[in-house]
Amino acid sequence: MKPRIVLASSSQIRSRLLNNAGIQHQVLEAVIDEEAVKAALESEGVSHRDIVDTLAYMKAKKVA
Repeated sequence: MKPRIVLASSSQIRSRLLNNAGIQHQVLEAVIDEEAVKAALESEGVSHRDIVDTLAYMKAKKVA
């Protein structure tokens, strides 16, 4: 069975990249307040890498 790829973002660029690579996927937008999450994490001194990882995790949980 082929794994199902879900893009938890409304990014047309990311979707186009997947299409151009021949990767079939489904777009399910995960609605989260990214700016509020970023601001909260930045105020705690969290690294940019950890902020990106946190946002990706939150989006994945939203659409799972």
